[in-house]
Amino acid sequence: MISVIYGQRGSGKSVLGLHELRRAVREPDLAQGIVVDTLVEERYAELPCLDPESLSLWLRNPRGAGRICRVVCPMESELDRVAGLLEHEPRPVRAVLLVEELSYWSQPNRTAPGLSRLIRYGRHWRVDLIGIGRRPAEISREFSSQIDRIQIFRSIEPNDIRYYSGILPPDAVERIPQLAPHHYLEYNSAGSWSEREPVALAI
Repeated sequence: MISVIYGQRGSGKSVLGLHELRRAVREPDLAQGIVVDTLVEERYAELPCLDPESLSLWLRNPRGAGRICRVVCPMESELDRVAGLLEHEPRPVRAVLLVEELSYWSQPNRTAPGLSRLIRYGRHWRVDLIGIGRRPAEISREFSSQIDRIQIFRSIEPNDIRYYSGILPPDAVERIPQLAPHHYLEYNSAGSWSEREPVALAI
């Protein structure tokens, strides 16, 4: 499964992303959660921080099921290494990747090689993706074309509203500029949508 969270700075998208990651590693069965910490965010400081060698051992350990770690990835080569570990390491359970600063890895005309491999082959490797970004215009078509679920915080940007008009029902699109702070709209590939209240989370 591939999902994305769109929202302005301070909207609550990172809080929602970690909430969804915590839920995903426990439902419907145990999984291993990995935060791709692109910019070394303070909010993830209390999560175990693993280098590639430690991540390799953690992925093979059944005790990693239901738990979350973070990997600092400021460079494409590091994300590519993570993708390679997810492809080749024998894992006891599926993995869920939370990719912060999605536009850092995915621009309109280019997707970083590691992320591209995860998009194309993640299903075969038992890897789900959750991306966090500001605007759909900043994300590559390779990523956006594979999304199963979108979670959207309030936006009044005309180009973004036009983009959402192409994929969401009209009544859902009308709600986006009217959303209260930290509320969000959720839409899935089955065509259903709902308005959701803020999530509260402490790491």
